[in-house]
Amino acid sequence: MADVESVQITCTTAATLLVTADTDGCRVYIHHSGAGSIWLGGADVTTANGFNLVNTDGFIDLVLPPNAKLYARANSGTETVQILKIGN
Repeated sequence: MADVESVQITCTTAATLLVTADTDGCRVYIHHSGAGSIWLGGADVTTANGFNLVNTDGFIDLVLPPNAKLYARANSGTETVQILKIGN
């Protein structure tokens, strides 16, 4: 049976860790409920190299490989990100 974890994380303009995949990897659903934009990527995520997610996009579904880490960065100020992680 898969483990399920849900959290809300406040992102700032610095790279903020959203999720670490377990040793088997995991599926992650990400919803941005703030007013601005967030940028998804690795520890070095910026507004220039990240994947942009605005609150009107709904949610995205990602499959993270084993031991991967996903970060987010707010365009400005702080933004709330909701995470649903389903592991093996």
